[in-house]
Amino acid sequence: MIVIMRSYTIAAACALLGVQSLAGAQSTKPAPATLPATQAVATTRPSADSFLPRLASDVWQDRQRAADDLVRMGEDARPIVKQLLARSLGDIDVRTRLETVRSLLDENRILGPSYITIHLKDADPKTVFEEVSRQCYSDLKPFPDNLFDQKDLPKVSVDIDRQPFWTAMSQISEKTGIDLQQYNEGVRLMRGGFRVTSAYSAIQGPFLVVANSITRTQTEMLANGGGSSSEFCMQLVVYSEPKLHVLSSSSTVKIDVAVDNAGNSLIPTAPDNRGYYGGASGIWNLYSQLKFPDKKPGTRIARFKGSADFVVQTKSQQIQIPDIVGIKEVTRVVADIPVVFHEMKKNGEIWELRLSANPQALGPGRWNQFNQSVQSNLQVVDNAGQILDHRGMRSRGTGNGIEFTLLFAKSMRPSDARSSGDPAKVLWEISTGSKEINVPFEFKDLPMPR
Repeated sequence: MIVIMRSYTIAAACALLGVQSLAGAQSTKPAPATLPATQAVATTRPSADSFLPRLASDVWQDRQRAADDLVRMGEDARPIVKQLLARSLGDIDVRTRLETVRSLLDENRILGPSYITIHLKDADPKTVFEEVSRQCYSDLKPFPDNLFDQKDLPKVSVDIDRQPFWTAMSQISEKTGIDLQQYNEGVRLMRGGFRVTSAYSAIQGPFLVVANSITRTQTEMLANGGGSSSEFCMQLVVYSEPKLHVLSSSSTVKIDVAVDNAGNSLIPTAPDNRGYYGGASGIWNLYSQLKFPDKKPGTRIARFKGSADFVVQTKSQQIQIPDIVGIKEVTRVVADIPVVFHEMKKNGEIWELRLSANPQALGPGRWNQFNQSVQSNLQVVDNAGQILDHRGMRSRGTGNGIEFTLLFAKSMRPSDARSSGDPAKVLWEISTGSKEINVPFEFKDLPMPR
């Protein structure tokens, strides 16, 4: 068998920006400050009176831009909207727009983009990322734990005003040399990593879509009767904002437009049955099958437009079980399913947590989410709150449902080289509400393998 492969790597996939928040939609973090308390560049905060003439303008485009500006202000717009609605406004259109803005602020808090405003001069990276954490409603943790204590980190000046999270994060990462990168089953702030190539990335709401590689392979079989085959596809990496908890992704990319610079359509005639090869912690890898032109192929993909669907958590339930080592046959109702925690015992260096549930209590879709949550969201912590390493899971069918055995081991703290203690508590967040979001994206002038 002879295989000829031609591919273009467009942006690195494994260590780009992306994170999944365990806080989900139930976060109780305080509303972000417009400006940090220290080292801030003075700015003027818009007043309610400054918005009223724009909202009441005779030109509808001006009214819409005023409403859009309020939405981009994020949580800082709430007091302005509240003040204006409290007035006896006779203009029904103004009140309607303000009500719409308030609804969009509520929705964006969970499912929309976070808008970041930071004005700092000669600030240390720790201060910058603390402010980003407040404004994106997620605790962005460094790796190692003492990353921000390193003496060679540069002081940076940041001047960002109401920019979407991914736009702001790209600028900050360029200045600090610190990116969000995958670490075990989550993501952490780390030095180095890969930068987003703007020509091959698209921001859609709280999602960042990166065209990572385009591959073309041609295979000639020399045995078993011979034959030939070829494949032409694009790999995409999708990153969700930290506050989002993405439960699942569509298995394929829906292609609306795919054409090369010679005018050839690249949309395959047969359905694409190839799905994503992995997704966790806010990072999702998707494949899009393409058709290579039979005659006179172009040298560039002039336009590629498509979309993918994601199921995002909107509500969640928090489960805490203390004294987990001594637990015996304790039942908790988790997402409408009675779950029995049988025991936690030590087997050599591994701690085994055994629990069971009945899938008949839910339909197939919700059971799949429950099953995934058992594997990825259930955590065991020690008395100091340090998370033990998750070392895998076994499952088996029983007469009463399915029994899970989750494996945990002591983890090492990189900041002081101390390992975690014995298990003390189970922390488990499980989704109780979700919404499907369609994420469209478009790329132009991509390199095309020949």
